[in-house]
Amino acid sequence: MPRTVGRRQKGCGLAACLAGLLVAACYTPRPLDGGAMLGQMRAAGSARHDAARAEARAGAGGVLLTEEDGVREALARAPAVQDARAAVAEAEGGVDRYRSVENPEIRADNAYLNKGKSKSELDVYRLGVDLRVNLPAQADRPARIDAARSEVAAARAAVVLAEARVRRDVRVAFARATAARASMVLLERLVAARHERESSLSVALAGGQGMATDVAQARLATADGEDRLGRAVEEEAAALAALGRALGIEPPAPGTLALPDRPACRQPPDDGAALEDRALAGSPALEHRRALHRQAEGEARAEHLAWLPRLKYLEVGYTRNFLVGAESTVPGYQFEPRYYAWSVHLSLALELPLWNFNQGKIRTAEARVERETARFREALSGTVADLQQQLARWRTARDRAGRTEAVAVPAAEEAMRATRQGLESGRLSVATALEAEERLLLARVRLVEDQVDCRIAEVEVEAALGGQGASP
Repeated sequence: MPRTVGRRQKGCGLAACLAGLLVAACYTPRPLDGGAMLGQMRAAGSARHDAARAEARAGAGGVLLTEEDGVREALARAPAVQDARAAVAEAEGGVDRYRSVENPEIRADNAYLNKGKSKSELDVYRLGVDLRVNLPAQADRPARIDAARSEVAAARAAVVLAEARVRRDVRVAFARATAARASMVLLERLVAARHERESSLSVALAGGQGMATDVAQARLATADGEDRLGRAVEEEAAALAALGRALGIEPPAPGTLALPDRPACRQPPDDGAALEDRALAGSPALEHRRALHRQAEGEARAEHLAWLPRLKYLEVGYTRNFLVGAESTVPGYQFEPRYYAWSVHLSLALELPLWNFNQGKIRTAEARVERETARFREALSGTVADLQQQLARWRTARDRAGRTEAVAVPAAEEAMRATRQGLESGRLSVATALEAEERLLLARVRLVEDQVDCRIAEVEVEAALGGQGASP
């Protein structure tokens, strides 16, 4: 009875082991459900929108999405960043694949041998069992592992690049949304002022004190203001769409963002050469290309070593011959030993590079190294060119914003004050005062446009530097 229980326990353990292996081998990937993804995006956007409205009704703005919160959320769940992080896990699996060793093989063969000399001689049954161990490549295996590790480094550099791009997209979207919102406030007042001026001129024309050309020009100005306002609304929608794309959700609704009164416009640095040196050391795009170049170099080294002689496998075997229809030994008879003998053998397989020197793969790998060198040179020249272009844009936009803020806006404000005084004294008409207000509103709109150009150029420079601040 104890022996029976022991056999059952052993059998149950083997069955459990086999069942575990089957469960581990049954991989079922998660189905791709676009409808579910769209529902999640809508739920995330609706939850934020509803919370923002509730807080607004309560007089608080704590749940409004700030720029820094948007950057953090985008880095956590942006589809581009998630894709890059998944590529890191995939590359790490490649390292494990090159470090692993093939499983051994068990081979069994049998044969029925007929001696065929006479009927008195018996046939022989042969049974053989071999264990073959496939050996990894001794020369190029370390180089291939290093190349796989370089691929992991390249994948991690791609994550940093994706994060830098997402961070840039969020900051640019906030700058555009801020400028659009500020412009809409000013343009709504501009449209109202032009409607009022058009009405004033129409009344004057009806009283015989105006000119029809003035009324027509006022109508054109009103239509132009409405067009400007419509473009500002479109710009806000485009900025919100870009933000939703970066966050991986539906575009946020207007009013759910914590926006400043106007875009920030800082002073750009003076030393462009220093920025180029910082970009060379910290640009995510350049670091990604460096990592790809190192990966190509590692693969080229591995291909150069792959043509060397290598041991392919080691095999140990056992063979046993049995007489058919008789015992292995019969008294009074002498059989040839080979018919019922056993043997053990050891085999080695050595691959000799006599006809294949791996030249095709070597040339391919070397060409890839040269290609990656050219791509790095292209990325470097592009980074420097973009950096200089954005730096020049930053400086000119900052100068325009400074002149508009220091000269154009104060001059328009002074003209408006003088016009109001003339209106109060009766020397100027209402239409003239409204025209002065329009000039002031347009000057402030131009200031917002210059400031957003300044801010976007600053964000682009920061992205080229790897997210580091560019302002002195």
